[in-house]
Amino acid sequence: MKPHEIDHIIDALYGEFTDIITHEYANYMFQSLIKVCSLGQRSKIVNSLVSDKGLFRKVVSTKQGTFALQQLISYLTQE
Repeated sequence: MKPHEIDHIIDALYGEFTDIITHEYANYMFQSLIKVCSLGQRSKIVNSLVSDKGLFRKVVSTKQGTFALQQLISYLTQE
């Protein structure tokens, strides 16, 4: 995928990431997405997540959300 294509996906999903990472199946798509993102794109995803006040309550209540968030954190240190 080209960086601008990934940007389009991120823009389309912006504001929905909390629901995606806690969904039983959509969290796999999220994990695949973060693997191909640049550091800047991952930061944009984090900004979307931080703006969701219910993020941590939703994430810690599902194993899918917890695992997807762990994956995101591990990729934040990579370029």
